[in-house]
Amino acid sequence: MPSSIISPQTSVSALSEDTLLRIFLFNADMSIPRDRKRTVIPDDFCLDDIGHLPLPNPSALMSTINASHVCRDWRRALISSPKSASIWGRLLDFNTMHRPDFIEEIWNRAGNMSPLSISGTVSYPSRACQLVFKILKGHWHRMENIAVYVNPLAPISPQDQWTWNTISKPAPKLRTFTFSFMNQLTPFPVLLTDHAPALRVFRSDPSAPLSLTAPWLSRLTHLGICGADGPPSSFGLPALLGALSHMPQLHTLELLSTKIASPRRSDDLPTALRLHGLQKFIMHDRADICFAVLRQVDLHHTCVLVISSSVPDMDWDDEFRGFHECLEGYLKERFYNDRIFIDLQPTYAFFTDGHGQSLPPPTTEIRVHYRYSHVGGPNARTFFDMLAVGIKLNNVKDLELRLNIYHNNDQTFRSFFACLTSVRVLKTTVSGMQHLLRASPSVSHSYIPNELILLPQLHRLRMIAHKDREIEVGNLWSIFEASRFPETQLGPLFVNDFRRLFRLRRVPHLDVRNCFGDLTELDSCTGLRVTWKDARDRYSYGDIGEYICGTGNGPLLDIPDPDN
Repeated sequence: MPSSIISPQTSVSALSEDTLLRIFLFNADMSIPRDRKRTVIPDDFCLDDIGHLPLPNPSALMSTINASHVCRDWRRALISSPKSASIWGRLLDFNTMHRPDFIEEIWNRAGNMSPLSISGTVSYPSRACQLVFKILKGHWHRMENIAVYVNPLAPISPQDQWTWNTISKPAPKLRTFTFSFMNQLTPFPVLLTDHAPALRVFRSDPSAPLSLTAPWLSRLTHLGICGADGPPSSFGLPALLGALSHMPQLHTLELLSTKIASPRRSDDLPTALRLHGLQKFIMHDRADICFAVLRQVDLHHTCVLVISSSVPDMDWDDEFRGFHECLEGYLKERFYNDRIFIDLQPTYAFFTDGHGQSLPPPTTEIRVHYRYSHVGGPNARTFFDMLAVGIKLNNVKDLELRLNIYHNNDQTFRSFFACLTSVRVLKTTVSGMQHLLRASPSVSHSYIPNELILLPQLHRLRMIAHKDREIEVGNLWSIFEASRFPETQLGPLFVNDFRRLFRLRRVPHLDVRNCFGDLTELDSCTGLRVTWKDARDRYSYGDIGEYICGTGNGPLLDIPDPDN
């Protein structure tokens, strides 16, 4: 909100109705991301804070409904003011309000003239879906933003197929368009009208295909192309690159299962397309297709990069090597946030410099899925070897390294840890700690000189499980709760390894929450802080969950299995 509208000394109760409505209108934008609101991640928050984690931000619709119940003046502005119709017209949110009668009430508040924004996933047939079709068919000229996904549970009736033809009519106010029939093609997909002068965001799929000759294409700021569950794209990579070269305002590009032809390196393709104005590039596809695209575009090192790929069931060693070369080239040029996560599993590898609902958002997310049966082929180890050399990680303060693969090259880990000169928190598995120990230089005396210490700023070592509790379900960062880590047993081997590490370099804090085992021999590590319970358990409930080694009560370190 501009400073000329509200001064720092203005009381909320003194705001005029027009000013209130402008604030409410801003908050009613359903396109604003609301998933990130804190800089601390839940696991770190619960270590020393007894408060409650912040709740997720409410949707634009719920924020507006809540505001209408704050006081009489706010309710009058949102319910009775003629200008409030433009607010409610932006809030046809079928994901938040699952009951169609509630949506109909919001629609009634939108009046007959205000622009409309509609969002959500609905099943077909259903009353909610019929309401969506009714609004689109009868008020297409008012539509400003559309983000609707229809999940067909039955064949689309001829009458409703005719409603789908609505999108071929002129849309003078339309700014964003996503309308998809999930898991089923419509009998006759219809292209969006050529007359959409205000269109800036367009996401296509087989039920709403993209035409590379559409006149509004050059004005887009966000383009998404999804080919899932549909036939191969009607255009190839050279045609797409040609269209992108005439889109100077584009800042976000999504390519999801596009089925664009995968040219070999020997193919005669245009030179790499310079896309330095692009702010975010997202691609989910087979690795050979990702390779074909990545080597044909030139992205700026500040562009957010989100890549998810899989190894196809074929011989593709050349494409894999090329894919890794492209990734390595991009990753070496980039600067990362101070928090990174690396997850190496038998069937996938994952790298990112962000965390779930926390700020800052990631600048890089790379996930590659592998096959168990590909003996000697690409795997998470080769992915880590790529990360370990030449990537700028000297500013990283929080490293989470989850290892669930065999890797016996100590030099690779030595190179990796050597560049992490600012890490203060290391969250890793028992295997990860062993690799740190083996990568550390061997010396004859009781400590390592400062210039040879790996992770010289390390303050806390957090032990985690080798596998996430919900490792096979969705995005790794979709879990909101702090207790993301499953319980892990720490045995005598861990105790001996940690004592060796502590003798080589003193780690002030050992964090073993969600772990159990007999750690009493760690009492010899004088001054070491060992934590095995969250702050709330330690302070609010009076549980003993922390101990300073060498203070005379070592038996506390025999941490019981919480399941027994």
